[in-house]
Amino acid sequence: MRRSQNWIAALGFMVAISIVYCANLQLGLGFWSSLPGWFWWRTEKPAEPQGLALLAAGWIFAVSALQLAQGRSTAHLARPARDRARMVVVAVLVFGAALLFSFGHVLLEGRGLDPSRRYLAYVQGACLHSNPLAVIRYYEDIVRSEYWFGGFYRTKPPGLAAMYTIACNIACGFPGPLPDHEGRMARTVDLLVWIWPLFSAASAVLVGLFTARISRPRSSRPSASRDRMDFALGGVLFASTPAVGIVVMNADQFLYPGLVASSGLALVRALDGGGTARGRAGSAALGAIWMWVFCFFHFSTLAAAAGLLGGAGLALAVRMVDRSVPRRETWRIAASLALTLCLVTVLAFVVLRYDPLMRYRDAMAAHIGWKGFTDTPRERAYWASIDLLELSMTSGWPLACLATFGAFSLLSEPRRWLRPQGALLLMPMVFLLAAAWVGKTKGETGRIWIFSLAFTVPLAVERLRAIAPRRLVLSASTVVGLQVVAAIFLKRYQDFRPH
Repeated sequence: MRRSQNWIAALGFMVAISIVYCANLQLGLGFWSSLPGWFWWRTEKPAEPQGLALLAAGWIFAVSALQLAQGRSTAHLARPARDRARMVVVAVLVFGAALLFSFGHVLLEGRGLDPSRRYLAYVQGACLHSNPLAVIRYYEDIVRSEYWFGGFYRTKPPGLAAMYTIACNIACGFPGPLPDHEGRMARTVDLLVWIWPLFSAASAVLVGLFTARISRPRSSRPSASRDRMDFALGGVLFASTPAVGIVVMNADQFLYPGLVASSGLALVRALDGGGTARGRAGSAALGAIWMWVFCFFHFSTLAAAAGLLGGAGLALAVRMVDRSVPRRETWRIAASLALTLCLVTVLAFVVLRYDPLMRYRDAMAAHIGWKGFTDTPRERAYWASIDLLELSMTSGWPLACLATFGAFSLLSEPRRWLRPQGALLLMPMVFLLAAAWVGKTKGETGRIWIFSLAFTVPLAVERLRAIAPRRLVLSASTVVGLQVVAAIFLKRYQDFRPH
């Protein structure tokens, strides 16, 4: 009875806070815009029927994924083929829901895919070049000498520019570029408005896989039905997040969460998984490679890398004092992780002439100059609060509340966060809070910190399981619906800039 009351109270609270938030936006009460330095502008855009129809279809796909994932398999080891088939169908439904959410939010404005095109300013600089290796090797010279690179790209590592250069070559018929820069841009944009949403939907699948693996109880016989349900919960909660729906066509949305989840998935397999010792060392190396890759695209993800390394270090330290685990195996995992990071960094320096320390120094100088950050304790405290508030808003208040309570629940049980799964969730949150204090950013964290959803979604799933273990489909469907509705209001009444 008490657990039922807790579930009703929690659901009622999430509904109430969502209503208050949407009403504030609808009525234009000005709470958000009254905050000094608030990043998002007040706008008024339509909500066209075709966009609403796709969002409704996405919600149906999400509920269908949850309903199918709920089916129990008491003899899962005896029916692996059936479990795999059901998992594939659930994955397809999660992918479809994410895709429908992405296009639904774009079509809300009633201007076709044009709203997506305005977020592709990175194409302008990348289409000036045709050789991605040259872009990486001579990146410092390019960002100082070229107008389009001197803006957005100066605050970032060269990976993003190289990716868009490759995309431009593919769109224009690699290797021969079109002679006209405007033509290259147009072809590239026309391709990417269809391709990047597929990447975003794939990120939802990867976050779901990470959620299923990191939420697995410590057991020698993992449950196929539980893994499937956690996968569906993680995937649809990520896909329905307002930030994922409205910050379209940005690598922060379609790329970084999936890369961060891939690194975390490899690390949790290395630290708390079966298989051979060599396989665990290989997983650690793979996690390090993914970690290096997402930091090669954006320095904001350094918080995720530091958190994953901190979590891995904590888990390895616990393994060292655990007499049931051979120390030689622990040292092998640690060496594989550290040596892979060092090797990739050295190769990038020698082959690509990429100096991450110099690039970080110049990027931070450009970032601070652009944001106009004044380094005082009062300034830090204010903007840390604003940045976390904005992240909570764009993550969706239901998800933010569930993740916050999930984090506190994890903190209250040291035995849990000393396990690899707990450490790999807790430490990234610690470093995200540290980034809010030392990162010297002023707003826009609803975009640049979307990667943190790879960690907050599993925390939310865990809390959802705790408060509504017997009503997971109903409670998760409600949360997804609240998230989508909040995203609609956010899309209509706040944006990057006024129109």
